[in-house]
Amino acid sequence: MGELKTGRGLHQEVGISRACNTRWGSHFKSFNCFILKFGTIMDILDNIVETAHSMDERSGATGYIRIAQTYEIAFMLHSMKEVLGITNDLSTCLQKKEQDIANVMLLVKVAKRRLQELRENERWDLFVVEVSVFCIKYNIVVPDFDEPYNIMRMAELYPDDFDELSMCALENQLANYIIDVCDIDKRFSRFTWAL
Repeated sequence: MGELKTGRGLHQEVGISRACNTRWGSHFKSFNCFILKFGTIMDILDNIVETAHSMDERSGATGYIRIAQTYEIAFMLHSMKEVLGITNDLSTCLQKKEQDIANVMLLVKVAKRRLQELRENERWDLFVVEVSVFCIKYNIVVPDFDEPYNIMRMAELYPDDFDELSMCALENQLANYIIDVCDIDKRFSRFTWAL
């Protein structure tokens, strides 16, 4: 698009490289670069749509744009960046030729604790805000998580964990929880959730 200067050794740190199957660090770098270059990637795909020589190129680029500009993709990109960032030191340590088992065990404990902290309310809220800010920046529709049944939409992001039977059970548990909270705990009385 004429925005980058060409030459030897330029743009090596910000390029999206092919991830290696056995190196978590390469995946971590790829997810970071994809997030950082998301706008540029969308611009390039838009350019392909406008200048494509074939319908296959045009429809492929259009499909990539449609998929990439969803909350689910933004959520997955940021989730993978967080998880791989937390485990990056452990990954680097495990790849060394000489292993320091005591250090590896310490890094396993640190990674486990940080992953558990990610699931805690305050850290989780910050993560959801980060994803939402990214979505707003790139005009991606952010679900309204104040509505109770959007929890069901969040569960749909984890199809391996929530099969059809689990989704049905979750829907019933959610309805029971809302009724219990609204009837018992007065702190939640401001919510007017219709079931």
